[in-house]
Amino acid sequence: MKKKWVYYVIITLILSISFHLLIVYYFPRILMIGAALRIKDRFGVDKNQLLNNEPVNAESKKIVMPSPDLLYSGISFDVSRHPLLIMAPVPTNTYWSMSMYDYDTNNFFVIDDRDIPGKKLVAVLIGPDDAVPDRKDAIVVRAPEDQGIILFRMLIVDRNNIAELQKFQRGITCSALK
Repeated sequence: MKKKWVYYVIITLILSISFHLLIVYYFPRILMIGAALRIKDRFGVDKNQLLNNEPVNAESKKIVMPSPDLLYSGISFDVSRHPLLIMAPVPTNTYWSMSMYDYDTNNFFVIDDRDIPGKKLVAVLIGPDDAVPDRKDAIVVRAPEDQGIILFRMLIVDRNNIAELQKFQRGITCSALK
């Protein structure tokens, strides 16, 4: 009977450790890969293309836990073949930010409206092994891995100005830097 008890304890420990590692190390990556696949499947937006979301309301839930006070845009990026040139006009009368995440959900870069001189963002996103391009006009960001997600957010201060914010949203571009 005692041997059986030890056997069950060992099996329980092995299973507990295995599930812990699975959840801590692999679940975030599976979640982000799933988000990138949903962007392509549900919205027909390929890697390195911009997806602009409409303002959030009770019927819309394109992203997990969206805030109705924010206007979202996103890019599922892949810099394995070439760096990306990202340009975005930045509004002066509301909060604006761009955040970059790797597939482990780590936020490796963030910038907001207060950090951008001239109110136009010019950024180059390079892969982990890419040479740094000689771009004096751009912020160069090195991604820790070749794929991830970029999320843009704009605060909707006045719902009557959504059309104006959507002009800024449509002004965001992402193109290959060759």
